[in-house]
Amino acid sequence: MARSSSPYTRVVLDVGGRDVEVRIYYPEGDAMDFASLIWLHGGGFRHGSLDMVESDLVAREVSSLSGHAVVCVDYALASATARYPTQLIELEYVWHWLLDKGQGYRLDPHQLRIGGASAGGNLAAAVALAVRNEELRPVGLALVYPVLEWDIPQDPQLAEQIPERTLISTRSLRSMFEAYTGTDLTRVPAGAVPGRSTALSALPSTLIVTAELDTVRYSGRSLAASLAQLGVPHVLTELPGALHGFLDEQDSADFHAAVDEISRWLVTEGELCKKNRTRTHRMDGTCPT
Repeated sequence: MARSSSPYTRVVLDVGGRDVEVRIYYPEGDAMDFASLIWLHGGGFRHGSLDMVESDLVAREVSSLSGHAVVCVDYALASATARYPTQLIELEYVWHWLLDKGQGYRLDPHQLRIGGASAGGNLAAAVALAVRNEELRPVGLALVYPVLEWDIPQDPQLAEQIPERTLISTRSLRSMFEAYTGTDLTRVPAGAVPGRSTALSALPSTLIVTAELDTVRYSGRSLAASLAQLGVPHVLTELPGALHGFLDEQDSADFHAAVDEISRWLVTEGELCKKNRTRTHRMDGTCPT
């Protein structure tokens, strides 16, 4: 499949008095019911934007390669005035807006998936869990080096192999979650640590991409192990030699490997859904049969 830039449509939503920008990237074609992926950038909850490579270029590439629309959301960055659950409230609002208004933007509400990288992966998983009992819910979840909890085992030998600029230490993880929640770690709300959820069996088919040289790889590996025990369809891919944050390195082989993996997964999942399509979702989050 040839790579090409995908244009986007910009929408601004008023969510609780804050303007939340939504960008919808379209592949080539004039389809009226694109399957789509909500894609959330990382940045430790406190940083990042829709213009960063991990958001904008990933969306353009995935849309072009997969034939899916990709929806990026400028969720509130964690600050003294925007703590958890502000981010989830905004994202759930966008989710319901897409279900209600998405067809006006050529999006099929029955073929809507969600995903993200790093802290964005945390938020994507948290949204999928938050709407798990609704009639329409994500039919897929795509996570790249997700940070799903703060208490991740540390491996000194692994840490020695990681450049300081990409090393996520116990201290930095604690700081990240304290900034996000505004609490000490003995009181972190359950919704902020989706990796520890007791409802993981409700997750839809899931793609997890981890980096070999990344302390956070244990978060993705742990989720994959839990999904395996629970019988939830999933794919775990670990890129050898990759570092955390590779989706911000647009010229790297790891960037293209992950983008290709996400795109292939979307195409495969989309074909399965089309094959088994009805007009309602099953409540267990799988494609309808």
